[in-house]
Amino acid sequence: VKISNFPGTNLEARRLGRHIVNSPLFKCAVSGNDPNTGRLAAAIGSFMGKFKSEEDVNNMVMTIGGRVIFNRGKFVLEGDAVEKEPWPLLVQIF
Repeated sequence: VKISNFPGTNLEARRLGRHIVNSPLFKCAVSGNDPNTGRLAAAIGSFMGKFKSEEDVNNMVMTIGGRVIFNRGKFVLEGDAVEKEPWPLLVQIF
């Protein structure tokens, strides 16, 4: 998991990364080789809701394997198309 352009400190960005990889749902997605966008969004949403609730998801872009899955507040790649995507995960917040 790589976090870039996070609207906070480097420490907060590291905490987001740890929150994602420690999420039970995200762990299931990784161990099952199932890059489920909902599990990723849930992990990020959980962190943002707890620690960065003032931030707007309309400024967030998420990618898996270099393909955008979430852009400016909307999922753009879901379902079977995501399952064929290779890891790693890159989360960009602009």
